[in-house]
Amino acid sequence: MLPIGDHLMDQFTYAERATDWRVNNDIAESILEQLKLERYPCLSWIVVSAGTGGTAATMGRYIRYQPTRTACTRLAVVDPEHSVFFDAYKDRKRCHRLPHSSRIQGTGRPIVEASVLPDTIDRMIKVPDALSLATMCVLAGPLGAPGRWLHRHQLRRRRPR
Repeated sequence: MLPIGDHLMDQFTYAERATDWRVNNDIAESILEQLKLERYPCLSWIVVSAGTGGTAATMGRYIRYQPTRTACTRLAVVDPEHSVFFDAYKDRKRCHRLPHSSRIQGTGRPIVEASVLPDTIDRMIKVPDALSLATMCVLAGPLGAPGRWLHRHQLRRRRPR
């Protein structure tokens, strides 16, 4: 409960509604339009992280809305340890709760956000933190300093306190 006069800015609830996925200039349309210029314009899979669920919902709805995409592109969402999105996807229940959130900053939640739309996801993959951290190590080279900073930051967060 907030004190009288305070206002909560909630960026997670209904994050999937922030853009109209049926028109141009959202993230899904931008990505898939750019792919038309590539050698293989129709991807088999698009993989996104769980985050708040908003990007996954936008991508999934856009794929389903475009008849040519529905035929060739599916959506996979990766969910880290200490996140309940995988459980909600698996059993289609929104009641899951954890006492703390993921160690992987920016993704995974201890509660199922309203923006998670399991019916727009073709496959969800639970990713152990060790694999997430290993991926950060691999990407640190090509990404340069920001990748190395992120890798060190995540390793520090992983250590017991």
